[in-house]
Amino acid sequence: MPITDRQKKELNIAILEYLRDHGYENTLNSFLDESKEEVPEQRFKTLERKWTAVVRLTAKLQATESKLIETENELKQAKPFNFDSFRGPKKLFDELLPNKQRHHVKGHQKAINKVLFHPNYSWLVTCGDDSKVGVWDYETGKLEKWLRGHTNSVYDLSFNPNGTYLASASQDMSVKLWNFEDEFRCEKTLNGHDHSVTGVVFLRHNDNLLMSCSRDGTLKLWELESGYCSRTFPEIHDGEWVKRVDVSYDGSLLVTCSVDKTLRVLSVNNEYQEICALRGHEHVVEEVRFSNPNTDEMLLHHDSLNGSRTADDHDDSDSEFESDDESKNGGAIMNGHGAKGSSVSRSPSKQKAPRFVASASRDKSIMVWDIKAGECVMKLQGHENWVRSLVFHPCGRFLISAADDKSIRVWDLTKRRLYSKIDDAHQGFVSSIDWHPTESLLASVSTAKDLKVWHHDTKHQLKKQSGF
Repeated sequence: MPITDRQKKELNIAILEYLRDHGYENTLNSFLDESKEEVPEQRFKTLERKWTAVVRLTAKLQATESKLIETENELKQAKPFNFDSFRGPKKLFDELLPNKQRHHVKGHQKAINKVLFHPNYSWLVTCGDDSKVGVWDYETGKLEKWLRGHTNSVYDLSFNPNGTYLASASQDMSVKLWNFEDEFRCEKTLNGHDHSVTGVVFLRHNDNLLMSCSRDGTLKLWELESGYCSRTFPEIHDGEWVKRVDVSYDGSLLVTCSVDKTLRVLSVNNEYQEICALRGHEHVVEEVRFSNPNTDEMLLHHDSLNGSRTADDHDDSDSEFESDDESKNGGAIMNGHGAKGSSVSRSPSKQKAPRFVASASRDKSIMVWDIKAGECVMKLQGHENWVRSLVFHPCGRFLISAADDKSIRVWDLTKRRLYSKIDDAHQGFVSSIDWHPTESLLASVSTAKDLKVWHHDTKHQLKKQSGF
């Protein structure tokens, strides 16, 4: 593909720098006359750095192709996963979990608030109270670039599905869009909130839409092409601070959490009407995460085997949870201790919506909610301080959490109890974790200004709980 004028200028300068540094005076003078550029005073060694990067990426590509061929051969011989094998072999599940540090890096000058893997490339991003966004290579542990532009703490990050754009939410009341296909350039700044923006997420059904939430008590829907706010939801949590927002894997649902101790589930396909509000936490809810398809299938299957009262375990014909009456009046309040509102029906959709959502709270607990039933079906307790971050493991069996007690804990959802933990994962409060989209890697960050990448090492054992 043709390069832009800006890229052409940078290439010419890099060539001039190379010719100067290596003493090619005649060629340098000729190229100066024809390119009409100036030789930079500093020695950046741009061409050499780019060349070594190409060599390194070529080696990565060859290794990836070899791994792909190996995986394809394994898939040809693979058998369907048997959900009746929850009780073993334990080693199989152990190998899915990280237990040892691969990298431990520092660079932020203040507490780090969020970590997020890129959906396609070997990058992960972090943001913190130093107003910077860091782009890191998780394979080497080295910093790629600092993204500067915010003027206050950055609280949340979100990639669009293909990873071309990153959105960052800040205490400076703005959301910034960074173009990862154009040297991480800041392409737009979205202004409109009246207080700190603490959550942001790209919607999946429309690449041009983004949702943000704020301490001003509102949820805002943004059109990215124009940069305008197309809709504001002022009373989503009765005006209370909206801490986080998440979108379901199929794009049909949104969930928010707030200092009012509740979760609100919204239907994207029905003009963002509230489906239900989930109550049960005794303190501020810090994080919410939708389940993935494997978690849904595993929990429904396991609960049916054990006679659990998860609502309509095998009713998979519908995909969106909504009551006709509730869609008119904004939804019913559901009680986290089992009290249901009015009956819930679902309209058909092409893809099945998630059945569960998990929440982490300052009350030191984690709750897993059945969206259709509108009730808490699981409460996980064990953390000794505020629970800050959650992520569902892609295999479906585990939920991983991080908290201010400095630990990272792995919960077995089939047994509804702690499976393993990493004590003192950081010296400071563990503020955020994220799971890699395709590899068995976990990233974590803390208020101690450090980033860690964890992987599985067969020689290093996680701290197991009794009974496993």
